[in-house]
Amino acid sequence: MINMPALSNRTASTLTRTRRPRSDKIIVVACEGQVTEEEYFRLIQSLLGGIKSKVIIKSINEDILSVDSSRRTFEQKSRLGQNKPWQLVKRLDEFRQEEEAVYEFSKHPDDEFWIVADIDENTADPNKSSKLEFALDLCDKKNYHYAVSNPFFEAWLLLHHDDFNSDDYKYAVTDKHRYEKTDHFRNRLKAVGAPLSNRKHIHPKHYSRGKVKKAIKRARRLFEIEISRSQHMQLRYPHNLGSTVYKLLENIINISDEKIS
Repeated sequence: MINMPALSNRTASTLTRTRRPRSDKIIVVACEGQVTEEEYFRLIQSLLGGIKSKVIIKSINEDILSVDSSRRTFEQKSRLGQNKPWQLVKRLDEFRQEEEAVYEFSKHPDDEFWIVADIDENTADPNKSSKLEFALDLCDKKNYHYAVSNPFFEAWLLLHHDDFNSDDYKYAVTDKHRYEKTDHFRNRLKAVGAPLSNRKHIHPKHYSRGKVKKAIKRARRLFEIEISRSQHMQLRYPHNLGSTVYKLLENIINISDEKIS
């Protein structure tokens, strides 16, 4: 297991607008995954200069994660599973209200609020699929953004190291293929020399600014191809293998001190 920065609340003394001489914009990110995704974005904070005070990774269950796993109550353990896309939207709403006095979000309409979610079991049945769409509808109404991976966030990680192959496409969630649990993408990461520790944890040494640039280009190209072939008027997320996490990364890079050209 790698040592990642501890989850903690940002306070007025450690994160204030007056400490951002180059940009007033804040990007708030709420992740469905509470380990891999959050570790990844904290890694991005360390890779790109000048964004630690501009990008807030907001855990949906930050209070529970601060408690040692051996001491968590049954109720707390149950709550850890409540991290679906619509719950992320609610958490962003709560964060905006709770921290308005610190960040003055109402005075800075350029701030961005993102949810990071997977297709996976959110589309495993019609009810869950409709709830995913409901969450995205809420985001649109609130002017929030969403970064969605099909089928898993690990697919986005793989794009840092390799293009998708024909076997990868067998696990995409499509109209013809429903979600299925699989270790395929974890195995692919291992095969390309970037394994996850204990199935979830990221090794920082496997990622660099150059690899982030490659992932963005690969994911953007795939989504643009899918849009061009789609009969939908608007395609909000990949309906085949892919990820729109690249959109979030592009916006983070735009407020960083070290641009990736």
